[in-house]
Amino acid sequence: MRTLRRGTWGDDVRLLQTSLISLGYNPGPNDGIFGSKTTAAVIQFQQNNGLVPDGIVGPLTWSAIQRQLNTLEIYTIQTGDTFYKIALAKKVPLSELLAVNPGIDPNRLMVGQTIKLPKSTVEAVPIPITIATLGFIPADSVLDLVKPILYMTDNANRRLYAVNYQTKTISFMQFDLAPERLTYAKEKLYIALLKSGHQYYTTSPLEGGIAIVDTKTFTLITQFAINTDPYDIVVDHDGYIYTMPGSNQWEPIDSFTEDGQKVASSGNTRFWSPSEMHPLINRIYSVDTDSSPRDMEYFDVLNGLVQSQKDSPYHGDYNMATNFRLSPDGNYVFNGSGEIFDANLGHVTSLNTKFTDVTFDLANNKFYLGNKAGKGIMVFDYGTDLNRVFKQIGSISTNGYVQNLFFQNNSLIALSKNDPGQYIIEVLNLR
Repeated sequence: MRTLRRGTWGDDVRLLQTSLISLGYNPGPNDGIFGSKTTAAVIQFQQNNGLVPDGIVGPLTWSAIQRQLNTLEIYTIQTGDTFYKIALAKKVPLSELLAVNPGIDPNRLMVGQTIKLPKSTVEAVPIPITIATLGFIPADSVLDLVKPILYMTDNANRRLYAVNYQTKTISFMQFDLAPERLTYAKEKLYIALLKSGHQYYTTSPLEGGIAIVDTKTFTLITQFAINTDPYDIVVDHDGYIYTMPGSNQWEPIDSFTEDGQKVASSGNTRFWSPSEMHPLINRIYSVDTDSSPRDMEYFDVLNGLVQSQKDSPYHGDYNMATNFRLSPDGNYVFNGSGEIFDANLGHVTSLNTKFTDVTFDLANNKFYLGNKAGKGIMVFDYGTDLNRVFKQIGSISTNGYVQNLFFQNNSLIALSKNDPGQYIIEVLNLR
């Protein structure tokens, strides 16, 4: 959008006037001419939203208008209405209703008068549907990016499960070694297999394995032995496989090709560190789980070798949880403590709430958090490039305590634990 000011005219001015009317402002006639009344309406909007009240519609004002159009609706006052009754009926906090209507005197409401109402409170509330109760404890889970299938490892029974959350069908694959952590890349699953097991310190030989599964057919492509104990597994964008150490405190990262050839042992990292590959570049992120203060780090890799590594500059400055996710655009690292960092591990902001998992709907500028303190999912505004607000805009009820959370095809898929302690899969349709 171009910058608009008094004296400009055109279809974008008409769009501006239409938007202001939709938000309860009076820009005068909707004629596409930026005159004195449109200027006054813009200044009033800017004053109400903490912007510089200059009457000029630049990127920040356009962004604020669009955000309000996405999150607010107009409500017409009826006979007997009060802010308290409206808040109660629409299930919105009274304080929030007052905050989005700063120029309205709640003691002098008139029939036919319009006020703003948070849109999230009038949308249909998704109902959680439990589609499966599991008879095992999942060690790890990932979502197929093509099919409506959730994959889970069951290391106690040495199985890999595939649950289609639309058809509710369940399949499994049996292994001779215990599958633990897994990752999905290019319609394949890469699975870390345990043999010698995780040990704090040992001089005995370390052993494990890697399995690769074709998700198109749910068949085993290959399985090969490795002379290390894999704790976690990631795959870079060139197809190299990396395992994070599961024994002996400090160990290198081992890398392999898909045909089972070891490439190198490089870098140095703490064992028992959950890891994730950056969605756009060859960079591995990890967080340690057994040290204090806890820390995060990343490793830039190329052709199976660690080229450089960087430790977080914060050592105890921020609380760190052992779970984290990267945003799909690669811009942020969301730590389960509620702290958010940029891709270089610089601190960005705090959500002031802990979470079990996070998933993203960037097409609609939203992300969802599994509630660490109890049941439910918290809904947040992801914002725009000009304004990363990271503000909670709603919440969703669940049948269980969310452990892992995924977004696909306008639905939330939650791996949860119910009150009796059983693991369940819940689906919440957001349409």
